[in-house]
Amino acid sequence: MNQITGLPLWALYTQAFLGPLATVIAAAAAAWVAYRIQRGQLRTAQEKLRHDLFEQILEVYGHSKLFLERVINMSLPSSEFNSVWNEFTLAFRQAKFLFGGDVVDFMEEIRSQIIDLEGLSMTYSSFTEERERQETGQKIVQHRSRLRDAFIRVDEIFMPYLDFRNLKAS
Repeated sequence: MNQITGLPLWALYTQAFLGPLATVIAAAAAAWVAYRIQRGQLRTAQEKLRHDLFEQILEVYGHSKLFLERVINMSLPSSEFNSVWNEFTLAFRQAKFLFGGDVVDFMEEIRSQIIDLEGLSMTYSSFTEERERQETGQKIVQHRSRLRDAFIRVDEIFMPYLDFRNLKAS
């Protein structure tokens, strides 16, 4: 028992340590709350990144499919072709950062077929001999057939990347 305050010794020790202990407990609780908020914000940011990435993937897929559909049904060269070609070229540039080699190789194959097809189409009308025109016409038909095959394969090639549940934003 303390002679000045009249309190037992254990009460004095409790009184001396209770204030600082309460401060430590409050600080720990505040740190825990801040940590939980930060984790929630991080999770939200990661989900937004996944969503944005998925939108870009979907956009490239859509441009590729639409491009093939339009090119198969149009004559080359044309003003409409230039517009869809620009969209496809932009999508091709983005694909290099969004997809694996399978999609990039597929899009490069399409790009190469289109460049060849455009060149053949431009030279077709300049040939005067029937044999040259027939050979070039057959090559044009072959290129269009490859593009039709590519159009059929678009979904299969892109499908692994179109599942939002498996998409990881690293």
